[in-house]
Amino acid sequence: AVRNHWALVGTLVGVVGPIYAGCGIVSRWHQRKYLNISGTSQETWFIAILCFQTAAIVHAEWSLPELDYRMLCVHIGYIFNFTPLKPSSMHIITIFFGLLPFCLLQVSGPLHVNEDLTDFPFPEEDDVSCRSPKSAKSVVTLMMPTVILIYQVIVIMRRDESLRIDMLESDDLKKQQQQLAIERAKLEEALSTMFPRMLISAFKEHQYIC
Repeated sequence: AVRNHWALVGTLVGVVGPIYAGCGIVSRWHQRKYLNISGTSQETWFIAILCFQTAAIVHAEWSLPELDYRMLCVHIGYIFNFTPLKPSSMHIITIFFGLLPFCLLQVSGPLHVNEDLTDFPFPEEDDVSCRSPKSAKSVVTLMMPTVILIYQVIVIMRRDESLRIDMLESDDLKKQQQQLAIERAKLEEALSTMFPRMLISAFKEHQYIC
């Protein structure tokens, strides 16, 4: 079992873990720079690193005796929830370097064959009862990352819409405050031509006028 998992352990220790740790350190000590990385020249390097990490995760999953999907699902959730990237960049990383290679490798089959099964006779081609569990498991393996990816895409779309609405409401509030300040200045100017300044100052300070 250890021999069949060497690629997975190597990927976790040598690629996936250090990149997660690096992102955590940067987000902790350079939070403002990390959150504002979108649209900068450093974003290209960050996307390339995450693409490499995603491809390494898919290769590690493929190296197992049976293709697994759990690490890829966790990574998809990380990309959509803990990286300050644009949705288009998230889609490139998770779809073109994650989901599509994963599905192609799932169709092609695992890299290693379990040697413990070589002593047992293979089922006949007409034995449907022996094929159906494997087929069902393959469908689940293909569907789980796809479902999680679709869910994350829907969540990010709704989050962007909510942020867009908040920005519009914030802009409207700023415009209203600016307009209120202009109207207040006009009112003060009009009052200054009609009443003494002492009376206007007392009125502003809510003082009684004898």
